[in-house]
This record gives sequence, C-alpha cells and structure tokens, in this order.
Amino acid sequence: PKEYHRLLRFSKALAHINAGHFTTLTQLTYTLGYSEQKHYILDFKHFMGLTPSQYINKVSPITNSIAWREEVSHGLNLTHG
Repeated sequence: PKEYHRLLRFSKALAHINAGHFTTLTQLTYTLGYSEQKHYILDFKHFMGLTPSQYINKVSPITNSIAWREEVSHGLNLTHG
C-alpha cells in the first residue's frame, strides 16, 4: 500500500508538471502532500530516474527561465547534470 501511494502521488506530480499547473517546486511539493521537498525529489527520481528539474529541462528547455528553477538551484543547493 505504501508503494502504491507513492506511485499515485508521483503520477499526480507528473500530471501537474506536464500540464504546467505549478508556480514553484515548493508549492507543488506541498500541494501533493509532501512534508519536505527532499522527499518529493527522491520519489520523483525513484520513479523517473531524474529529478523534477532535470525532467522539466529535458521535456521543455524553455523552462530554464522559470523562477522555481532558481529557487531549487539556490535554495536547496542541488546540482543539475
């Protein structure tokens, strides 16, 4: 049941990202019911093999200019690559 719940939350995350229904990664994290952004990123990477920002950049490179990318890069000190 726990893995199924993780999969459902991931599916919702992917749907939000693909539809552009988010303003920041932090906002999306809490909308999906995660208590920490770290858990959201780990779940996303578990199912996709990429972090949310890596996925977004791969799907739509124009999103490099979106403010949440700076929030993730600077706020969490994550490296992209």
